[in-house]
Amino acid sequence: MMLFMKTRLLKQFVYRLKTRPYATAKGFWLAVSGGVDSMVMLDAMRRLRHVHGKKMNVLYVHHQTADFADLSEKVVAGYCQKYGIYLTTEHFNESHENFEFSAAEFRRNCLLELASPQEKILLGHHQRDFAETLMLSMLRGTGLHGNSGLQAENGPFLRPMLHVNRELIYEHARMADVPHVLDPTNRDQKQFRGSLRGLFNSDAFQYYNGGESALYDWHSSYSTLKHQLQKTATERCSQFKGTFPIGLFKRDELYLWPFLLNCFLESAGLKSAGKRQRARIIQMIENKGYGYIDIGGKRAWVDLDGLACVDVAPLPERTLSSGHQCVWGSWLFERIEGERLFDFSNEPITLRVPERLDKRVREFFRKHMVPHRFRKALPTFIQGNKERHIVSIMQKPQNAIVWRRLDRNQWNRIQLVTREDINSFVTMLS
Repeated sequence: MMLFMKTRLLKQFVYRLKTRPYATAKGFWLAVSGGVDSMVMLDAMRRLRHVHGKKMNVLYVHHQTADFADLSEKVVAGYCQKYGIYLTTEHFNESHENFEFSAAEFRRNCLLELASPQEKILLGHHQRDFAETLMLSMLRGTGLHGNSGLQAENGPFLRPMLHVNRELIYEHARMADVPHVLDPTNRDQKQFRGSLRGLFNSDAFQYYNGGESALYDWHSSYSTLKHQLQKTATERCSQFKGTFPIGLFKRDELYLWPFLLNCFLESAGLKSAGKRQRARIIQMIENKGYGYIDIGGKRAWVDLDGLACVDVAPLPERTLSSGHQCVWGSWLFERIEGERLFDFSNEPITLRVPERLDKRVREFFRKHMVPHRFRKALPTFIQGNKERHIVSIMQKPQNAIVWRRLDRNQWNRIQLVTREDINSFVTMLS
């Protein structure tokens, strides 16, 4: 035992296992493939049971990849049986165009189902994996705000060897005689990962000693900077809900714009926005324009008053009858029984999104700088061959329409009988 305690990898493991979140975990689930990386992780955790004192469980996923999968399963099962470690085996039988991504997603879901909230999941990624992922993110054009590398801690997932180079892993495998198999897909140039690994094994990359460590150290500094920028953006945006004013995006702070946009997208539930969609929004802000982009069933607006989010689906027609209420988007309309509305009769009125706006309405919108998302959402009232936009109705004295904003905290009710109420209406919209 003393011999193996001298391996450099075990010394690093000892330090890590004594710190959070390893020290506070109730147990561990290890994702083991039979390859040298995950088998060394398993061996190190077993040898250091006296340090962490936690129950260890292993998940092996059989990927149906011919002889390699059968051989690796035997290696993992034999090791776990020899040392009394609980093993669960799952089979991935699905066929997908992107096999690597689908298989990884399957393993992830299996581990999340097996582990309790108090347990942590250990993955065998190391510095080479980190460098590959970082390079892949750069090639894909990940923005400054994006997640460009693997994380040592990500929720229940922990990567205890992320700071470890492969030299230490192979050194431990030799000294401890750790059984493992070589994955042939690692050198498959037809797979993108295989091509990327070929780059890291090339003479050009190996020319720089410690290249992987240098990338890891660079990303650590980069992450610190990124964290501070996001913190600054979050503090500025904390007071805003719903609409984020354009004034947040200052011309002399272009470096902060992606992080401010990130705050808005997260608050609006639009984290799925891609780099092209984000770039388009930034472009509209920079050009002082307006417009929208549809993201995941919602519409992100760059509008006159700022950034806002609304539903994409057009509002369906509604009917407004005397003595009844009618919900239209985030507003509720009510027609007072016995009173005539504009020059309409007391018959039911249809509310509909107008196909076009007359000159008077357009001028009103421009004069009052009504945000464009509201211009497209305010209804027109139709009865037979008569049609009036709500702006025209509000400008007509002695009408009998009541509206109130749907808000769980406050219900605002305004009787629109004078021209001054129009300004109140526009104010309430925003």
